[in-house]
Amino acid sequence: MRKQWDKWGWAVAIAVCGLVVFRAAWGRNAFCGSDSEHCLREWVSALGGWAAVAAAVPTVLYLSHQVRDAQRHHDQSIAIQLRRTRALAHRTRRAASTLAENSIFWMHVSKEEILREAPHAIPHLGMNIAYMNSVLQNKSFELFEEEVAAPEVLGIGHLQKIVSSMTPLIELNSHDPEFIVGEVESIDEKIRAYAREVVKLCDAFLLDPTH
Repeated sequence: MRKQWDKWGWAVAIAVCGLVVFRAAWGRNAFCGSDSEHCLREWVSALGGWAAVAAAVPTVLYLSHQVRDAQRHHDQSIAIQLRRTRALAHRTRRAASTLAENSIFWMHVSKEEILREAPHAIPHLGMNIAYMNSVLQNKSFELFEEEVAAPEVLGIGHLQKIVSSMTPLIELNSHDPEFIVGEVESIDEKIRAYAREVVKLCDAFLLDPTH
């Protein structure tokens, strides 16, 4: 605010000095008239409002400058956050596509092995499920659900629990290949449904012109 006073204070001083000079040069009648008995009081009263306006000009200019700075900082913060969110959406889309491809491959391999050589395929199936669970641990899924949008089908936390619970369930039913195949197919469908929904949400976000 001091800068504004330094910048515009001279205008107020010049105006006051100008009035003094004009009063000295032109005399009392030019400012008060011959019939006025209270010249000084009338001028002080008349100039009081203008002086207040003149004094307020630097303050108004300072505040407007502050508002512009605040708006500029806000716009910059929004732009930075938007770039980060778009980068997250791209990462999450790639992760979801990889998740769907892995599920199709590993779950299909597991089903073939179970039907062909159960119960000897159970340990291998357990490794495949552990691998799928590690793919689901990608932090991009959780961040995307928190910051952008969450799928309607089920969240990543719920899906991780379902996949993690598969291993003990399979071990308990290792004598029943058809039951295990049914569970594997169910998990495969849940994983791919989640991946499809995430890809759809990412595309919607990235194609939105406001983003």
